[in-house]
Amino acid sequence: MIFPLFAFLFETPIAALLAAAGAVAIPVVIHLLRRFRRQIVDLPTIRFLLEAKKVQEKRWRIEQWLLLVLRCLMVFLLASACAAAMPWAEPYWRNLFPEMRGQRIAGVSRVHTILVLDASLSMLAQKDGKSAFEKAKQNADRFVQACNPGDAISLVQMSFPPKIIINEAAEDFDKVREEISAIAPTHGCADLPGTLALVDAILQRSPPRFKDRKVLFVSDLQKSSWLSNGAGPVNALFSKMRTKATLGVLDVGVEIPSNLAITNLEIDGQIAGVSSETRFIAKLQAFGDKPQSRVKVRLLAGKIAQGSDSISLAQVLEESVDMQASSQATVLLKYKFKEPGDYAVQMQLDQDNLAVDDSCRVIVRVSKELNILLVNGRYSVRELER
Repeated sequence: MIFPLFAFLFETPIAALLAAAGAVAIPVVIHLLRRFRRQIVDLPTIRFLLEAKKVQEKRWRIEQWLLLVLRCLMVFLLASACAAAMPWAEPYWRNLFPEMRGQRIAGVSRVHTILVLDASLSMLAQKDGKSAFEKAKQNADRFVQACNPGDAISLVQMSFPPKIIINEAAEDFDKVREEISAIAPTHGCADLPGTLALVDAILQRSPPRFKDRKVLFVSDLQKSSWLSNGAGPVNALFSKMRTKATLGVLDVGVEIPSNLAITNLEIDGQIAGVSSETRFIAKLQAFGDKPQSRVKVRLLAGKIAQGSDSISLAQVLEESVDMQASSQATVLLKYKFKEPGDYAVQMQLDQDNLAVDDSCRVIVRVSKELNILLVNGRYSVRELER
């Protein structure tokens, strides 16, 4: 610990260098002042010992010089240790040891941050060619890079069901960035109460070496995820978490005035054949406060070739439908297959800002004929005689 009385000696790199030089000079000055000055008196009785004495003096000088170097090195290391604890020395340590983790900056408390990344369907909404999910991952990556050495991060994916990506307090920021890059969006809503329960569990296990704790939500704040889960349980969880950590929200949402989605596609009946038309029923859902007129609904179909991974779809039907604001509609399209086999059938709308819900696909097996076994029996009250 550097006492405030001497802290000014290490405020800047130049001041620290001068302080180290002054400290090293102290042993040198003491060495020079304590040099043994002798008065030479020639005595005939000891002239035969002069040669042996010269050898001993030479060895004595070498030992004194080594002792002086050790004293100077000890004082220099002590001054360097004091300077290394100053904030201006942190960049030099990080450049010298890039793999160094867990070394806190002087005067800055260590923080354990729980990063919650929204991966629900609405995060795929795009604006100017970039989705909200891409923005969320970029902002999360920048946040990790801005963290101080000694901080730690846990990572939670907000989805249905929610998932803990990094459970421990990870101080390896490269690992955290890799995990953020690997997260993929899901095709569903987010379970906010379940996510908050996982975050609260991580907070309870947070190591005591961290003085501060934070929870950062990176989300588009979609209404279906944040307001449809019941205010009571969610508010209780938020109130509980507020006593343990600082809460923050980063809004990366894309403004979408209206959205039209295909919520379901099914066959009217269980069997599709080549002798009659197959009826496909699609359910549409309009979101927003603006009506949409003459919405084009297209039916695409393509036969699945055996042993092939790709499917070529071609448009076979098209119909227009009018949608009122925040309404639902059912669309019925009929198509007659020409030959039997396995087909991919897709109902598709014009692409909007949320393209992932503009289409829905089913796999249909078309049969040429249906074999039926008829058993000619008679009714009986006894089960074994029926």
